[in-house]
Amino acid sequence: MNSKTLVFSVTTILSASTLFAEPRVDQSAVTLAQDSQSRLVTVGYELTGEPAVVTVDFQTNTLANAAGDWVSIGDVNFTNVIGDVNQVVQPGVRTITWQPDKSWPGQRINDGRVRAVVKAWATNAPPDYCVVCLLSNADIQTRQETDVTFNPIRRRYFVSSNAVPGGVQDRMYKTDYLLLRKCPAAGVVWRMGEAGSTSATTYPHKVRLTRDYYIGIYEVTYGQYKGIFGSAPTAWSSDNADGENKEIHPAMYVYWTNLRGNATSYPWPDANTNANHSVAADSFFGKLRTLSGIASFDLPTEAQCEYACRAGTGTDYANGGKVTDMGWTKSNSAKGVTVDAYSIYAASMHTVGLKQPNNWGLYDMHGNVGEHCLDWSADYDAEAADNGDIAEDPVGAATGTSKIVRGGDAEATDIYAKSFNRTGRNTNGQYPSLNFYSSRVYVGFRVVCDAVAK
Repeated sequence: MNSKTLVFSVTTILSASTLFAEPRVDQSAVTLAQDSQSRLVTVGYELTGEPAVVTVDFQTNTLANAAGDWVSIGDVNFTNVIGDVNQVVQPGVRTITWQPDKSWPGQRINDGRVRAVVKAWATNAPPDYCVVCLLSNADIQTRQETDVTFNPIRRRYFVSSNAVPGGVQDRMYKTDYLLLRKCPAAGVVWRMGEAGSTSATTYPHKVRLTRDYYIGIYEVTYGQYKGIFGSAPTAWSSDNADGENKEIHPAMYVYWTNLRGNATSYPWPDANTNANHSVAADSFFGKLRTLSGIASFDLPTEAQCEYACRAGTGTDYANGGKVTDMGWTKSNSAKGVTVDAYSIYAASMHTVGLKQPNNWGLYDMHGNVGEHCLDWSADYDAEAADNGDIAEDPVGAATGTSKIVRGGDAEATDIYAKSFNRTGRNTNGQYPSLNFYSSRVYVGFRVVCDAVAK
């Protein structure tokens, strides 16, 4: 090898090394300053290596000489930070600003007793919470005509529920934004199905998911569905009897075909590739992908749904106790409602997020509405389970006549809301053998996407 070739090779290696360098912020070079009049705090940092999600923590030491341990002032106290933070940031010198008077009243940053800790998260290992703005560009422009400061970021990431602006129960996360929680799934071997069951429909078996994923902490609401799809899935005769606003009720009367497109043209799974995430451009997920810039948005697989529902538990319900503490079923949801002039069981959906969340902060995984999954309905492979096989990223049967629905609903008894319980619906939402109107109403969905920041 001559010297010229050697130089080229070394340069190539160095370039590749630089190109794929891990993102990093040198904490010793992070600066923090506060304007004496406005009290506006400015944090300066430099991100090197790959683009990354950047987050910040403000820490304090109450000792006069700042000699003790540093502790966070609490995520909830700086949810109003702006600038190059809580989003994917490109390498370079960047700035974050914070107005502590709005969240930490009267505080001044002085005497070396407050510092900013800036963290870079690799885009394939982002923080636990993701917020996606669902407003169209036209809606954003309209709002900006009356509020010039309104400039939402399409995708934002937060380290905890306390760090989410307004808190996870804020109405905006049930209307104009999607709030997603990361499920720590990569490499975990867990039991799917009912412990001790001998039924082919609930037979216990081992599953391993190979990737973490984001899932909606709420079922998709009417307001969110209409905002994306352009029309509501059905028209209720009136708001529910208890006065709850139907905009923040779970969308139901929703067809699998509305969400992804015709199951023949856009199959799951694909016979050749075993999994196919293609969807129709004019479907709900087609439109959501275009708006959000996240091409992996889809329904969960049945395994993803059960894993998220269990949230690390092995009990029938994720709280180990009563389902009525966690969701709405036939036993606690009766309110009386009419759909399309057809009287149905005197039950009704409720605003999402009113009951206890599970350990991962996910609401209504038991009850309220049944939730569409990608998989065709089929029995589990009992022989493989008996052999101790581990199903890795299962995608369900290759074909079928109905799709899996999980979670139970407000029309069904408690047993249907158990973590392992499964029912089937045609792709138009019906139970195959039941009355059209009484069987398709209580089906909604929630969204998943890859845990990769964009």
